[in-house]
Amino acid sequence: MLRRALAEWERLPRAERAHPDPEALLAADAKRWERLYPEDGLVLLVYSRDLPRKRAPTGWHADARNQDYAWFRKVEISKLLPEPVEVGATAKLPENIVRRLVRLHLLDNVRGQTGPLQDEDIQRARWSLTVTATEGDLIELSLDGESRAVARGQWPVSGYQDRESPKAQERGMDLRWLGNFHSAVIPVMPLPNRTRTSAPPSRLSSPTAMMTISWSTA
Repeated sequence: MLRRALAEWERLPRAERAHPDPEALLAADAKRWERLYPEDGLVLLVYSRDLPRKRAPTGWHADARNQDYAWFRKVEISKLLPEPVEVGATAKLPENIVRRLVRLHLLDNVRGQTGPLQDEDIQRARWSLTVTATEGDLIELSLDGESRAVARGQWPVSGYQDRESPKAQERGMDLRWLGNFHSAVIPVMPLPNRTRTSAPPSRLSSPTAMMTISWSTA
């Protein structure tokens, strides 16, 4: 089928191979996710992989991993910070931000694409940030939190084998998270009269941060 399709394509006149209105593909109202990239915001690179365990998978499953991006708008960044911004200060993240992280990013997606959870699936979710160091207009944060979300419904889990007759299933994540921004810092507004209070955090040249989070399933 692929060879036949390629032969049909090769027989088309070159003028007919192009889109009749290429500018329409770049129209402002085109539904492309990259158009929603948060200008002057924060983007966390999310990596997921399995940790070693007794009943470890084999083959390609044993080394499976995945990558995701968690976006924050500029107005949301300031809500991540304790007030006042000083070492030892702690703040809880706004509930809407925490629930978005749980629904869209704290998923078991190591071996493939996983659909988002729904807001009503969330049973608990909290996340707090604590300032651990400051240096000029930069800060370093640690985090602590937990979440539990469970979705119930009917969906296939064995590819084509049960696609036409899916059975009742349950999926979710029961997590306890710990982590910190020890590899990167968040650029914020200047903090007057600040001096370094611990080992200097590394600097970033763009509003893209790397955050190390460890979580375990309960």
